[in-house]
Amino acid sequence: MDSATSEADLDVVSDNGSVHDANPPTRSELLCFLRRSIIPFDDLVKLCCDFYSEDEITAARNIIAVWHKLPKRKGADKSRSTMEDILKCILNPVITLPVFYAVDLTRLPPTDVKHCGMSAVIIELQALRNEMKDMKRLQKKDDDLRDELHTMQLIT
Repeated sequence: MDSATSEADLDVVSDNGSVHDANPPTRSELLCFLRRSIIPFDDLVKLCCDFYSEDEITAARNIIAVWHKLPKRKGADKSRSTMEDILKCILNPVITLPVFYAVDLTRLPPTDVKHCGMSAVIIELQALRNEMKDMKRLQKKDDDLRDELHTMQLIT
């Protein structure tokens, strides 16, 4: 953020469309990935623990800790427990977090169909069907307008 812009000057539109003045966009590839993921909880935790280093997970935890206190985990499953805490915080609708963005796209884990839940696939399919219906309606309107224009040109 440059010196001419303060945090109070920023208006950030969150995922639900509301505006938050004090939560400027925050860079975190891990948190951006978590916020946008449609992968089931346990698969997502495993995927992130396999892909991200312990330092990256700790850095993401520290970013979340600015808005919501998280416990410091210790022991053999430290990364997994920390990832679960982070993900629970991100999924909690009561906690207001900033918009997270990714700059280094190589730090976003690759995902494939086996990581997606069937409900997410069905939701995406329904959205695509609705888009197709909208496109067909627009094409019909376009054809009707063309016919009308052609008729008017013949009359004159």
